[in-house]
Amino acid sequence: MQVNSILSGLPDALMLGKRAEPVESPQDDARGVTAIQTGASADGNSAAAKILADYDVTDITPEEFSEMIDRLGRAGLLSDQEFRQLAKVRLDLERADIESDDSIDLVEFYGGILGTMEREFASLDPMAAAKSNRQSSLDTTRERFTWIEKFALIQSAPDALGLDSLA
Repeated sequence: MQVNSILSGLPDALMLGKRAEPVESPQDDARGVTAIQTGASADGNSAAAKILADYDVTDITPEEFSEMIDRLGRAGLLSDQEFRQLAKVRLDLERADIESDDSIDLVEFYGGILGTMEREFASLDPMAAAKSNRQSSLDTTRERFTWIEKFALIQSAPDALGLDSLA
């Protein structure tokens, strides 16, 4: 098997996602693809690591979380859509009666919510599940949890940022 022939169609051999699928190049950031998603930009990775080093999503207040995503957004590391999606984390915390200065473990928070939602969804009659909007809510919660897990991973191993592009 010739690895070179497989990689020849890619703009950069290091531009592979977690499942070895090609990801967008840094030039595509203008179309809404971010450095955090792709792991493609060394400058973006460095900026993300610097910002995320100031926070810990396993011990963060809603106010600090808002500040963190604001900084990531201003640095161009989040698309507008990603920023809006992450801003909804703050709404989830408000709905859970978490005060703006109360510390929370977001990994545990979303892990618990997601587990409950998955159990409830699995217990639904398939016809009822198809008619409900629960699948959409479940997918949205999974996306938020995935972001929180990404942040936690980057914060726990900032030097490894971008290395998952080869995994």
